[in-house]
Amino acid sequence: MRAIPSPSTVVFAALGPNPAPLTELLWQLAQEQASQSYEVHVVVEREARHYLDGELLAPGAALDQLRDVIGPQRIPPITVLEATDAGGDLIEDDAELESREAYTEAVWSGAKRAVEVAGARPLVFGLVAGRRRTMTALQTAVFQLLARPGDRLLDVRVTDPRVEGGTGFFFPAQPQLLVPARHTAEFVEARCVEVILVELDLPRLRALVPPGALTSLKSARQAAARVIQNVAPVHLHLDLHAGQAHADGQHIPLSPSQFVWFAYLCVGMKEGATWIAPNDFEGLRDFLNSLWHLEWWSSKIPQGSIFKRLAADDVRDEADLKEVDVWRSKTMRSLRTFAASWGGGMQAIVPEQRSHKIEGSKARNYHRLSLSPEFIQISGRPR
Repeated sequence: MRAIPSPSTVVFAALGPNPAPLTELLWQLAQEQASQSYEVHVVVEREARHYLDGELLAPGAALDQLRDVIGPQRIPPITVLEATDAGGDLIEDDAELESREAYTEAVWSGAKRAVEVAGARPLVFGLVAGRRRTMTALQTAVFQLLARPGDRLLDVRVTDPRVEGGTGFFFPAQPQLLVPARHTAEFVEARCVEVILVELDLPRLRALVPPGALTSLKSARQAAARVIQNVAPVHLHLDLHAGQAHADGQHIPLSPSQFVWFAYLCVGMKEGATWIAPNDFEGLRDFLNSLWHLEWWSSKIPQGSIFKRLAADDVRDEADLKEVDVWRSKTMRSLRTFAASWGGGMQAIVPEQRSHKIEGSKARNYHRLSLSPEFIQISGRPR
C-alpha cells in the first residue's frame, strides 16, 4: 500500500447543499501542492448530508473519481460532523434561531477539532457553502477567531459560471467530459473550466481570546469584543442643537452648563487646538454666542449664569474666571464618573490637564482631549 504523502494539510469546511466546491477546492490544492495529502473535515445539515452522500461519498462518485486522478492516498476518508437539533435530528436550515444556534455550535466544534487535529500542520478553511451566505459568514467568523499563523481562508470559484450549482461539474479532469450548462441547453467541456482559489487575508483575533473563552463561538466573540473595546478609540458625538453628548452611543449625563464647557472644549479640539486656555474669554464668548438661538440654551441656562454673562460680554475679571473653573471641575467629575462606570477606552473622554505659570501670574490648568479629532463628531452647529 502506498504511504500517505507528507506533509499533509487539514481542510475544514461548512458544506452547503452543493458539494462540488469541495472537490473543486481539493482538486486545485492538489495542483498547487503536489506532495501533500488532505485530511478533510466538513459540517453538514440535512440537505448538505443528502448531496454529500449521493454525489461525493458514494462508491465511484466524485470523490473516488478525484482520488483516481490525483492518487488514492492523498484524500483519506472524510470526517463528517452533523449539525443536529435537540432531538438529534439533522437540522433542515439555519434560518430559524434554534437551528442557527445548533448549526453555529456544530461549525465551531468542527473547526476546533480540525485545529486540534492539525497540530503543527497547516489548516485550510474553505468557503464552499455556495448560496448559503449565512454559512459563509459563519465560516469566516470562525476563521478569524481560531486561525493560527499559516492557516488560510480560501474562496472557491470557477471560470465558467454555467457550471456553478448542481450541474455535474466537480473538477476539470473528471471522467464526465461534457457537463450540461446551467439554465441552457448547452454543454460545457469540464477540462476547459479552471478552478480559482482566492485567499482572503482577514484580521486574526485568536491572540485576543483567552484559551478558556474558546469553549463556544459566543464566549470567544464576547472575549474578543471586550479586548477590542478596551483598545478601540471612543467615538464621541456632540449634538449642539439638542445639547447632548454621547460616547460610543451611550448618553453622557451632563447638566446644561456642564455640556457648555465640554462642548467648547470638544469644538476647540475638532478645530485643531492643542490646549484650551482657561482665560480665553474671547474664544469662549464667541462659542457661547453661537448657542443663543437654541431652545435648551434659552430655557435651561439660568439668566444669571456665568456663561450667559460671558456671552453678553459684561464680565472678564478674576472672579469670573474662578466661576468658569467651578463648572470645569464639575464637568470633569461627571465625565470621570461616567467613564469609570463603562470602563475600557471611555477614559479618553475625560480631559487631560496641565499647569502652566506665566511670570507674574498664578498657575493655570490648560485642558485638552486625548481623542484624535476624527473620532469627535459635532452636529447641530450653526451655519
